[in-house]
Amino acid sequence: MRNIKPQRLLVAMVIVLVSQLTAAQTAIDPCENITHSLPVLACAKSGWKTARGQMEESLDLLRERINKTYAADPDLGAQLLEDVEHAQRYWAESVKADCDLEAFEIEKGTQAYRAAFFSCSTRRYEQRVSYLNNLLAL
Repeated sequence: MRNIKPQRLLVAMVIVLVSQLTAAQTAIDPCENITHSLPVLACAKSGWKTARGQMEESLDLLRERINKTYAADPDLGAQLLEDVEHAQRYWAESVKADCDLEAFEIEKGTQAYRAAFFSCSTRRYEQRVSYLNNLLAL
Protein backbone atom coordinates (compact mmCIF):
# COMPACT_ATOMS: atom_id res chain seq x y z
CA MET A 1 0.00 0.00 0.00
CA ARG A 2 1.27 3.42 -0.94
CA ASN A 3 1.93 6.04 1.67
CA ILE A 4 -0.06 9.15 0.69
CA LYS A 5 1.12 12.35 2.26
CA PRO A 6 -1.59 14.21 4.20
CA GLN A 7 -0.96 17.38 2.17
CA ARG A 8 -1.65 15.61 -1.12
CA LEU A 9 -4.80 14.05 0.29
CA LEU A 10 -5.96 17.47 1.48
CA VAL A 11 -5.24 19.03 -1.94
CA ALA A 12 -7.15 16.24 -3.68
CA MET A 13 -10.12 16.72 -1.36
CA VAL A 14 -10.12 20.49 -1.98
CA ILE A 15 -10.02 19.94 -5.76
CA VAL A 16 -13.00 17.58 -5.57
CA LEU A 17 -14.93 20.00 -3.35
CA VAL A 18 -14.23 22.99 -5.63
CA SER A 19 -15.27 21.04 -8.73
CA GLN A 20 -18.53 20.03 -7.06
CA LEU A 21 -19.24 23.61 -6.01
CA THR A 22 -18.48 24.84 -9.53
CA ALA A 23 -20.88 22.27 -11.00
CA ALA A 24 -23.57 23.29 -8.53
CA GLN A 25 -23.14 26.96 -9.43
CA THR A 26 -23.69 26.28 -13.13
CA ALA A 27 -27.26 25.21 -12.33
CA ILE A 28 -28.11 28.44 -10.52
CA ASP A 29 -31.76 29.06 -9.76
CA PRO A 30 -32.92 32.04 -11.88
CA CYS A 31 -35.17 33.11 -9.02
CA GLU A 32 -32.33 33.45 -6.54
CA ASN A 33 -30.96 36.88 -5.63
CA ILE A 34 -33.11 38.97 -7.97
CA THR A 35 -32.07 42.58 -7.47
CA HIS A 36 -33.66 44.22 -10.52
CA SER A 37 -36.49 43.58 -12.97
CA LEU A 38 -34.60 41.89 -15.83
CA PRO A 39 -34.34 38.38 -14.30
CA VAL A 40 -38.01 38.37 -13.26
CA LEU A 41 -39.12 36.93 -16.62
CA ALA A 42 -36.53 34.13 -16.47
CA CYS A 43 -37.65 33.31 -12.93
CA ALA A 44 -41.33 33.28 -13.90
CA LYS A 45 -40.63 31.10 -16.94
CA SER A 46 -38.56 28.68 -14.87
CA GLY A 47 -41.37 28.25 -12.35
CA TRP A 48 -43.86 27.77 -15.17
CA LYS A 49 -41.74 25.06 -16.81
CA THR A 50 -41.41 23.21 -13.51
CA ALA A 51 -45.14 23.41 -12.74
CA ARG A 52 -46.05 22.39 -16.29
CA GLY A 53 -43.74 19.38 -16.06
CA GLN A 54 -45.32 18.34 -12.77
CA MET A 55 -48.77 18.64 -14.29
CA GLU A 56 -47.79 16.53 -17.30
CA GLU A 57 -46.38 13.93 -14.93
CA SER A 58 -49.63 13.80 -12.94
CA LEU A 59 -51.64 13.61 -16.15
CA ASP A 60 -49.50 10.73 -17.42
CA LEU A 61 -49.98 8.88 -14.11
CA LEU A 62 -53.75 9.37 -14.38
CA ARG A 63 -53.74 8.02 -17.94
CA GLU A 64 -51.70 4.99 -16.84
CA ARG A 65 -54.08 4.35 -13.96
CA ILE A 66 -57.11 4.54 -16.26
CA ASN A 67 -55.50 2.12 -18.73
CA LYS A 68 -54.74 -0.38 -15.96
CA THR A 69 -58.08 0.02 -14.17
CA TYR A 70 -60.14 -0.36 -17.34
CA ALA A 71 -58.03 -3.05 -19.03
CA ALA A 72 -61.00 -5.43 -18.80
CA ASP A 73 -63.30 -2.86 -20.43
CA PRO A 74 -61.15 -0.92 -22.94
CA ASP A 75 -64.13 0.89 -24.47
CA LEU A 76 -65.07 2.40 -21.12
CA GLY A 77 -61.40 3.21 -20.47
CA ALA A 78 -61.15 4.92 -23.86
CA GLN A 79 -64.25 7.00 -23.08
CA LEU A 80 -62.78 8.06 -19.74
CA LEU A 81 -59.47 8.96 -21.40
CA GLU A 82 -61.37 11.01 -23.96
CA ASP A 83 -63.19 12.80 -21.14
CA VAL A 84 -59.87 13.53 -19.42
CA GLU A 85 -58.44 15.00 -22.64
CA HIS A 86 -61.60 17.05 -23.16
CA ALA A 87 -61.41 18.41 -19.61
CA GLN A 88 -57.72 19.14 -20.06
CA ARG A 89 -58.36 21.16 -23.23
CA TYR A 90 -61.07 23.22 -21.50
CA TRP A 91 -58.81 23.72 -18.51
CA ALA A 92 -55.98 24.99 -20.77
CA GLU A 93 -58.37 27.43 -22.45
CA SER A 94 -59.53 28.70 -19.06
CA VAL A 95 -55.92 29.23 -17.95
CA LYS A 96 -55.19 31.36 -21.01
CA ALA A 97 -58.37 33.38 -20.57
CA ASP A 98 -57.90 33.87 -16.82
CA CYS A 99 -54.22 34.78 -17.10
CA ASP A 100 -54.90 37.19 -19.96
CA LEU A 101 -57.49 38.80 -17.71
CA GLU A 102 -55.10 38.92 -14.77
CA ALA A 103 -52.41 40.63 -16.89
CA PHE A 104 -54.90 42.91 -18.70
CA GLU A 105 -53.51 46.21 -17.45
CA ILE A 106 -49.99 45.39 -18.64
CA GLU A 107 -49.08 46.06 -22.25
CA LYS A 108 -49.22 42.80 -24.23
CA GLY A 109 -45.91 41.57 -25.58
CA THR A 110 -43.80 43.22 -22.88
CA GLN A 111 -41.59 41.30 -20.48
CA ALA A 112 -43.80 42.45 -17.62
CA TYR A 113 -46.87 41.01 -19.35
CA ARG A 114 -45.15 37.69 -20.03
CA ALA A 115 -43.85 37.50 -16.46
CA ALA A 116 -47.34 38.15 -15.09
CA PHE A 117 -48.82 35.57 -17.48
CA PHE A 118 -46.20 32.95 -16.52
CA SER A 119 -46.78 33.61 -12.81
CA CYS A 120 -50.54 33.23 -13.20
CA SER A 121 -50.12 30.09 -15.32
CA THR A 122 -47.71 28.61 -12.80
CA ARG A 123 -50.25 29.05 -10.03
CA ARG A 124 -52.94 27.41 -12.17
CA TYR A 125 -50.64 24.50 -13.12
CA GLU A 126 -49.88 23.94 -9.45
CA GLN A 127 -53.62 23.89 -8.71
CA ARG A 128 -54.15 21.42 -11.57
CA VAL A 129 -51.42 19.15 -10.19
CA SER A 130 -53.22 19.11 -6.85
CA TYR A 131 -56.54 18.33 -8.56
CA LEU A 132 -55.06 15.53 -10.69
CA ASN A 133 -53.27 14.05 -7.69
CA ASN A 134 -56.58 14.04 -5.81
CA LEU A 135 -58.14 12.10 -8.70
CA LEU A 136 -55.27 9.63 -8.50
CA ALA A 137 -55.92 9.13 -4.80
CA LEU A 138 -59.59 8.14 -5.33
